[in-house]
Amino acid sequence: MINDQLKYFLYARKSSEAEDRQMASIDAQIDELTELAQKEGIEIVHTFTESKTAKTPGRSAYNDMIARIKIGEANGIICWKLNRLSRNPVDSGEISWLLQEEVIKHIFTPGHSYYPADNVLIMTVEQGMANQFIRELSTDTKRGLKNKAKQGWYPGPALLGYKNTPDKEKGMKIIETDKERFDLVYKMFKMVLKQHHSATKILEIATTEWGLTRPNGKPLSNSTWFKMLHHPFYYGYFDYNGTRYKGKHTPMLTKQEFNQIQQILGVKRPDKPHRHSFPFTGLITCGECGKTITAEHKYKHQKNGKVRHYVYYHCTSPNKKICSQGVTNQNNIHDQLSKFIETIEIPSDLTKWALKVLHEKHKDELISKEQIIKNAKKQIKKCELKIDALIDMRTNGELTEDEFKRKKEQIKNQKCTLEETMLDTTNSENEWLEKVEKHFKLAEVIKEKFDTANNDLVKKGLIRELCSNLSLKDQKINARANYLFSEIQKLTTEANRHNLHVRTSDNRLSKRKNAPSYDTFPALLRESDSNRRPIG
Repeated sequence: MINDQLKYFLYARKSSEAEDRQMASIDAQIDELTELAQKEGIEIVHTFTESKTAKTPGRSAYNDMIARIKIGEANGIICWKLNRLSRNPVDSGEISWLLQEEVIKHIFTPGHSYYPADNVLIMTVEQGMANQFIRELSTDTKRGLKNKAKQGWYPGPALLGYKNTPDKEKGMKIIETDKERFDLVYKMFKMVLKQHHSATKILEIATTEWGLTRPNGKPLSNSTWFKMLHHPFYYGYFDYNGTRYKGKHTPMLTKQEFNQIQQILGVKRPDKPHRHSFPFTGLITCGECGKTITAEHKYKHQKNGKVRHYVYYHCTSPNKKICSQGVTNQNNIHDQLSKFIETIEIPSDLTKWALKVLHEKHKDELISKEQIIKNAKKQIKKCELKIDALIDMRTNGELTEDEFKRKKEQIKNQKCTLEETMLDTTNSENEWLEKVEKHFKLAEVIKEKFDTANNDLVKKGLIRELCSNLSLKDQKINARANYLFSEIQKLTTEANRHNLHVRTSDNRLSKRKNAPSYDTFPALLRESDSNRRPIG
């Protein structure tokens, strides 16, 4: 039962970015939430709207709402979903804290309520998944680009002489020759091979005499021309993420011609792709100057004839006046990361308990959402019948063409909103619980996977999933777990602190000196002050 003494702010947000592609429009959110508030007897004192992503802090309407809550203008929030309020750990932490301190007494969404006395695990995981979703968008994009490269298509804007095919369907986009410019660029390369003019002079001739321009109508710059001269794309290959791929596009030069151009331009070792693979490159920045950390192989020849192999990581800054950091052995980095990952590892019984709580907590929500879907289907059917009726009325001459189009458009918009609501409701719950379970299950075995992985890419993938903002300074790694894993880390740490989880040498994950009672664990189950009791 909702407290009729509470005053609520309504908050509706929709971003134009991919994160909110399936989300109902702001107007649809306001209509649904206003109707829901009337049914529940909720007093809405003000409505805040925002068309901005929540993946970073700094939304003006959200900040205004929180400031007005702090001075007591309202003590409740009604929104479409919890992720409307935040998709970043800063705002999520503030919302959780205000709820814990009872500055916010209720957050109400269709199908779910959040109160100060609730289990903090539920809200923490939901907010963590919202933040993780944003991170995964970036990962998914990179994965898509890598798959495109594997298929033989350059994952980026086509180089001069070629063009992308944005008009084709997703998954069918390729790179074709630009009939307007292909022959002109080829002619420029041939002139370089003949060595009658310098590369700069050839560019001048192509621009002033031939009228060569980029697709946007601007002239080709000198720096872009020289990059083209060194790009393997023109003989049928391209580099992506440290790997060289054979392209499916039509090459402009042979490999022999390309290498000959490199020699003419003074490149001593033409066409030498990067072949080294290191498990931690691309993940770490320098803790002193902020530049990337790279790695290299080192070999030490001993007097007895043996050769020792080492891998050292170091800052890419070329100037010691800017950065004084030295080298760090790869084994040292591995050991530090292994110890860090151990703090995220969660015992299996705590995973079982947490997932059980989550599933039980969301049983009522699932029933509620099934009802929402059922109602949406009924309304969609009504919309379809209304459109059929409009067609009959137009056929019988009861409506003019303009009246028919206007009324049909209104019904189609209503139907579209209902379909978005149904799709979002159908997918969100199952996807959310599946992702939570995936993260908890991975946390159970993450250290063993990391320590036993014999593939650099596997280790790199695990670190990318677990950590962000890795830095190296004075041979010490500074690591921070990604948001959901950081919450799992806190749970494990708190369980250890309260002796709820005791590891043994025989089985460090499942054996206990005493059977843990997570139901009384204050970090997992936040009870009201009057009912809270100490552990022990």
